[in-house]
Amino acid sequence: MQIDLLTNCLGDQNLAGPARWAAQNRLAALEVGPSIRLDPSASQAVRHAGVEIAALVFCRDRSATVEEGSSCAPSAAPHC
Repeated sequence: MQIDLLTNCLGDQNLAGPARWAAQNRLAALEVGPSIRLDPSASQAVRHAGVEIAALVFCRDRSATVEEGSSCAPSAAPHC
């Protein structure tokens, strides 16, 4: 079994810190959310830490405040 770190909750930061933390805590990989920019230096930092990028994910933050009438309001959730 493999346990990965989902980065969606980390906000906009580079992957070096989360990759080091994942390696120190014996996690195998990162699942990278859309708030983190992927560039060659990010990929290099992940490899240098000894983990890999297992998935690119897009998860909706259900805890975020959304105005009613928005295309992502709770009433529109199936379409968001």
